[in-house]
Amino acid sequence: MAKIHEIDGLQFHEIVSSQQIGQAVKKVADQITADYQSTNKVVILTVLEGGRNFSDALLDELADAKFEHVEVKASSYNGTTKSTGIVRFEGLMQLNLLGCDVLIVDDIYDTGATLANLIFKITSFCPRSVKVAVMFDKKRSHDRKVKINYIGMEVPDVFLVGFGLDYQEKYRDLPFLAQLILE
Repeated sequence: MAKIHEIDGLQFHEIVSSQQIGQAVKKVADQITADYQSTNKVVILTVLEGGRNFSDALLDELADAKFEHVEVKASSYNGTTKSTGIVRFEGLMQLNLLGCDVLIVDDIYDTGATLANLIFKITSFCPRSVKVAVMFDKKRSHDRKVKINYIGMEVPDVFLVGFGLDYQEKYRDLPFLAQLILE
């Protein structure tokens, strides 16, 4: 039976425990380590704000100087529970990714709009390679098809919060993943 948490008068049904998240992060880190074994430098591009929790946990597991960390801010939800489909990026233009191996790290593959737009923009910087790691892959038909190279785990197609995912900029730092029940 799923744990139910009540925070700020709202109900959260825990779907994935912090222990399960930790195991999934370790699995992804092991895959990344194996794939980039003979690479000297990898730019990990974290999609903020959501991807920060996953990226931080991943970098702790990777613990290798070859992984350089940069951040870009992306937004498409604008305080609602559904993506607007319009993605805005901040911090992208000052990046030098020419000839680099780039690993985009994000919290969730939901509609695919953020990732598809970011990959398109990143390829204009002429990197050597671009791969994508997401903590969560929503079980749904994605509006934009994106090749995801590393997936922490699949999750149901419901509105989720925790471990990077938010509702109106709250609940990102929950150590577990939960369905927010809005009645």
